Amino acid sequence: MDAGFDTSFAGGVPGAHHRFCVQHVWKNFIKQWKDKAIREIVWECTRCTTVPQFPRAMHKLKDLNEDVWAYLHKIDLSCWVKAYFSHWPKGDNISNNMAEVWNAKIVGYRSKPIISLYEELRCYIIRRMAAHQRILGIVRGKIAPAQQKKLDQLKVLSNSWTPTWTRNLNQDIYEVSGKGERVRVNLTYKTCACNLWQLTGFPCEHAIAAICHKNEPAELYVHQWLTVDALHATYAHTLNPVNSAKYWPTLTKPKSIPPPLKRPIGRPKKHRKKDPS
Repeated sequence: MDAGFDTSFAGGVPGAHHRFCVQHVWKNFIKQWKDKAIREIVWECTRCTTVPQFPRAMHKLKDLNEDVWAYLHKIDLSCWVKAYFSHWPKGDNISNNMAEVWNAKIVGYRSKPIISLYEELRCYIIRRMAAHQRILGIVRGKIAPAQQKKLDQLKVLSNSWTPTWTRNLNQDIYEVSGKGERVRVNLTYKTCACNLWQLTGFPCEHAIAAICHKNEPAELYVHQWLTVDALHATYAHTLNPVNSAKYWPTLTKPKSIPPPLKRPIGRPKKHRKKDPS
C-alpha cells in the first residue's frame, strides 16, 4: 500500500498523531529507484529537525532525482519529517521498529486458533509486565536506566558548547555557541532552536550546556512522561489470572454454536511434500 495516499486510518482516528515508517516509504519506490545515493538523501530529509533544514535537503534530492522529489512531496510532511512532527507525543521515531519487535515476539502464537492465540498473548503480556515491574523495583533514580544512559551521552556532547546567559529577568534564556553555530535555549519553556528538546522531551546537548551553567541537574528538565514515576503508573495495573475450564461455573444458558463449515467450490488442493533427495 502506498503510504503517500493512505488516508483511511487518519479519517477513522482523526484525533491521533499519524506517522509513516520511513523504511516502508523507501521500500515503496525502491524497485523503481535503486540508487543508494537517493536513499541517503531521503533519510537526511526525514532526519531534519528544523523547518529551514528541510528545503535545503529536499533541494539536493531534487537535483539528484526530480521524480523521487515529486513522489515525496505528495506525502504529508507531518507524517515523515521530524521538523513537522507534533511535539505532543514526545518521540521522534521515524520507523515502526517497536511493532516489528512485537511481531517477532508473537510469531509463534499467530498460527494458533483464535482462543489459543489470545491466551498465549495474555500470558506473554503478564510475564513481560511482571519482568518490568521487578526491574523498576530496584531503580532509584528519577529516570529509567535506558533513559539515564542516553542522557549521560548527551552530557558528554554538551561539553562542546558554550552557554551565555542573556540576563533576561522573566525567563532563563541562553545563547549557546559551538561548532560554528549558535542556538537559542529557553529553560523556562524547555525549548531549543534545534527542536530536539520539544520533540523528545529530553534536553538536547545545547540545553544541557545551559543547565550545567545554571548548576542544576539535567534530570530535572526531562519530561514527566519519561520518568520512573510515569513507568510505575504504566505498570500499576495488572491482568487478572484466568482459571481453566474445569473450574468455571456451570451455566444453564445454551452454548455457542460455531458457524457451519462450507466446502469451497472446486477440487481441494493437495499439499504434497517434496522429496528432500
